[in-house]
Amino acid sequence: MWDPKKLAAGNWFSTTMYLDVKGTDGGEVLAESNDQMIAVDNKIVEEEMHCADLYATEERLPLTKVVKVLKEAHSSAFTICFNTKVDEKAVQ
Repeated sequence: MWDPKKLAAGNWFSTTMYLDVKGTDGGEVLAESNDQMIAVDNKIVEEEMHCADLYATEERLPLTKVVKVLKEAHSSAFTICFNTKVDEKAVQ
């Protein structure tokens, strides 16, 4: 951990936040995180953020490739749906 009181010009810091969109207002997205409402400029949303619910393609992958995708996702939000092979004995 670090002391935010010592933060000064020239320092770098980062964050990972997961935001629950509550609405939009002109050039901003209104969202909630940790019981706090925040407004994020649309340009920041478009250029620096990821959305788990909006995507261009859907892929079917074997489990070994899913592991690779999960490892490379780092802190990006994403949606995944696991459908396993039907076990005929278990169904009966």
